[in-house]
Amino acid sequence: MPEGVPAQLDLFLGGGSRCAGMGDDGPPRIRVRPVVEIPTAPILCFGGFDGSRDLTVTVTTSTGTRSTFTIKAYWDSLSEIEYLLPPGSPTGRYQVHAAQGRTTVSTTFEVRRASVPTLWLKNLITQGETIHVYLGGFAPGQPVGLHLYACPQLQYRTTMTVSIDHNGEGRLDLRTNTATEPTCYAMNNALIYTPPEIPNAWPEPDNSVFWLHRPTPPTSPPPPCLTRASRC
Repeated sequence: MPEGVPAQLDLFLGGGSRCAGMGDDGPPRIRVRPVVEIPTAPILCFGGFDGSRDLTVTVTTSTGTRSTFTIKAYWDSLSEIEYLLPPGSPTGRYQVHAAQGRTTVSTTFEVRRASVPTLWLKNLITQGETIHVYLGGFAPGQPVGLHLYACPQLQYRTTMTVSIDHNGEGRLDLRTNTATEPTCYAMNNALIYTPPEIPNAWPEPDNSVFWLHRPTPPTSPPPPCLTRASRC
């Protein structure tokens, strides 16, 4: 993307850098929300590491399954990973381990089932991608209707029905192509509550809206629908 555009998108989609406040100085450390609920994608923040060297990150679930990520050299001394927890993810204590040579840092976070109806999806989708919509916290075994709206006037488009499993979770996969209108969309259900923005709260994306853009990287901020002050 052109210089400055990623920062603009961060501002529109999440109110600024999601790892802001950690600072680049100080000892190597990891920050993550201590308790998260499925479905979500907690932001793993890493600060104080040497940005000129690769950083290896391993996430171990409560069942012992491991996922390893490598943040390549020359990233910066402050970086982040979005760790997806889709429906069906195991609950319990997860461990995050970061290693850079002899320097190692670890932390943990707790994963639980959603306590209230919840929706999660990516904010930026490229035409041709499949949109994965994840649900949690609903009544087990009861189908859920999701309503789709299109910006800028939030015009109603359609309602889709999602099957919910015994954990109260479900998913909907929506295919797009180059003919799908590139604009922002809102998807919701009457039971899903989007809380107001809380000052100094943990950084989380606004998960009820997404922007579908052309295959080339966007060169301008998303439409007004995606601004924090004008929630869909």
